[in-house]
Amino acid sequence: MTVPTPISTGTANTSIPRLLELATTIVHQTALLTAHLETNSLPEPNFTPDAPYPAETPKFLSIHRTLSAALDTLQYLVDGPHRTLRTLLCRANDLAAFQVAFDFGFFTLIPRDGEMALEEIVARTGVDVDRAGRCLRMMATHRVFVEKSPGVFAHTAASWVLGGDEDARCAGHYMLDEMWKAATRTSECLKIEASARPTPTTDATACTTDGGTQATPFSVHFGVPMFTYYAQKPEYAARFAKAMAGATKVDRQITELCNEFPWDTLEGTVVDVGGGSGHVSMELAKVLPPLAMSHRTKRLIKLLQKYPKLNFIIQDASLDMLAQGRAILSTTSSSTTTGDTSSLSSRITFTQHDFLTPQPVRNAAAFIIRQCTHNWSDADVVRIFQSLVPGLEGSVAATPLLINDTILPEAGAVSAYEERALRQMDMLMMVGLGAKQRSRREFVELLKRADERFVVKRVRAEGSMGLLEVVLRTAGETDDEMSSKGI
Repeated sequence: MTVPTPISTGTANTSIPRLLELATTIVHQTALLTAHLETNSLPEPNFTPDAPYPAETPKFLSIHRTLSAALDTLQYLVDGPHRTLRTLLCRANDLAAFQVAFDFGFFTLIPRDGEMALEEIVARTGVDVDRAGRCLRMMATHRVFVEKSPGVFAHTAASWVLGGDEDARCAGHYMLDEMWKAATRTSECLKIEASARPTPTTDATACTTDGGTQATPFSVHFGVPMFTYYAQKPEYAARFAKAMAGATKVDRQITELCNEFPWDTLEGTVVDVGGGSGHVSMELAKVLPPLAMSHRTKRLIKLLQKYPKLNFIIQDASLDMLAQGRAILSTTSSSTTTGDTSSLSSRITFTQHDFLTPQPVRNAAAFIIRQCTHNWSDADVVRIFQSLVPGLEGSVAATPLLINDTILPEAGAVSAYEERALRQMDMLMMVGLGAKQRSRREFVELLKRADERFVVKRVRAEGSMGLLEVVLRTAGETDDEMSSKGI
């Protein structure tokens, strides 16, 4: 029998691949992954708590995308629609077990390198033996915990991610507490809005700029908008902050911002609009002792060592966020060692500014707005973009506006496996804030609504975070003239 050549599973809406073609692709990509591990002297992944995981280099991510897409497609074709739908629609039952584990502290209760009998788990949590065991066994089918012997449980690699990393644990707990509960009210929310709206609208509805008066699934369930809820419940606000830190570790990298823009062409001040505590600009500017540096930070340090003539202004409407940023900067600066005579603190300043009001900075080298637009309605995003125009007009021609956010793919542009993760985040925005993630086309439409002079120069949209490089067309400049400049 002739073995089929490996095929691409990059799109979801093309002709359906044959089973053997998918299997061949899986074998081929697995061989590439094994060779990658061997070349880098890395052991193969396993299910134990100390299991290694390869660094997410471009090569690894390319293999991972193709392999995962093929596995996902083959699984569907083998299961067929009925089994696939049963698994999907019963997933809430699986998550109910996880919700119990989060609420009763199972992940931190069981020791990392030991094991624990159900009787001891019951004695420490108050959950009865029968239901505690059923929840743990449900999770074990997802390789989260393992039953070493009847009634005795231990950690796996996945359960220890939640047991050993408080930020990751908070992210999971937040998702299965307030966000899952809110998600169950999504249809009800849409019915409320439909009955209150005299005519249909194509705009994404979201919290309004006066604090959120429109209905969202979150507000329908909890009675108040999301951030009002956290203001009223500081213990949940603290968990939410840690959950966002946990999410950042997984899929909100700043690789595109660092690697996909020619920073060597700039000199001067970069304005981080809505920068919160300024963690992005600090990542772009800081120099830490070698032992304290992560793989990502090392890359960023090399970037800023190459381009030391950039300074940063972090803008945010929240005085609390700015104070937090100054405190982080002070701590970071005191531990910084660098050959450069200019200190980190002299390169970063914090300024209160509401990005729905006109941008006050002039003569900027660039403006960055990162992970902000997905929190806002279409109408408010238009206002945000309009508010940036005075700053761009007051800077040299073609000063870049860098929009660093998720960019949703158009239909069929990537595999269903890859698109699913992005659509999950889009639904999360709908549930929590009534907002949305956007495609390139949607970003362009909102930019043009804000100001016809906005032109998208370049787009990088691979993975969970994308980068749009936008410039403002100068007076009298034609499309041909913009094209001649590579815009």
